[in-house]
Amino acid sequence: MILKAAIIGTHGTIKTTLAHHLGGALKEEKADVYTIQEIARKCPYPLNGIDIRAQKWIAANQYLREIEEKRHFEIIESENKKTQNIPRILLCDRSTLDAYIYTVDLCKKQNLNMPSWIPELVSENMPSYDFLFLTSMSSSGIDDDGVRSIDPEYQKTIDNLLRKYLNKKKIKYHALDYSPLNGNASPTKTDYKKLREAQVEQMVEIITKKWKK
Repeated sequence: MILKAAIIGTHGTIKTTLAHHLGGALKEEKADVYTIQEIARKCPYPLNGIDIRAQKWIAANQYLREIEEKRHFEIIESENKKTQNIPRILLCDRSTLDAYIYTVDLCKKQNLNMPSWIPELVSENMPSYDFLFLTSMSSSGIDDDGVRSIDPEYQKTIDNLLRKYLNKKKIKYHALDYSPLNGNASPTKTDYKKLREAQVEQMVEIITKKWKK
């Protein structure tokens, strides 16, 4: 069984950290996991709504990597019939939808036409995800990783555009649970660690339920 999951959301919402810990937790459940790391970090063009070439590069490479790695899992299954019952999880740190949303924002700000192939690619690829897990913004702001913008308004804009698209297209997704931080005005590192553990547990339960039916 091959399943595909993606952690989506605006930048600065610890998607990469979650993907890392989720991958480890799924391996403990005896799943074969391959994680596609965030493509944007390898992009040769300027990010953060500056260069349309960056969005074209990210969208195309995200799509191709997902196809390539899923095909790799399919070959493994076809060559070894004894391992067909092993759940194989293709875990994506972001999705093609994320790339589209950032492109929508860039085109609007720069008064550019959306490259027609990007929304077509997204429409074709969205049904391939078995699970979409949506992150939310943190009240503590964005850590400066030297890659993504730390502008809170930009972060909020992307978050709003993504949520509107998901709801408009009636795409099924799982909003990650942030209740462990409810009422906590000054969360500590320990609080965030507990939150991450709760969210990973939530995702593992949802994913494993699929193959343990």
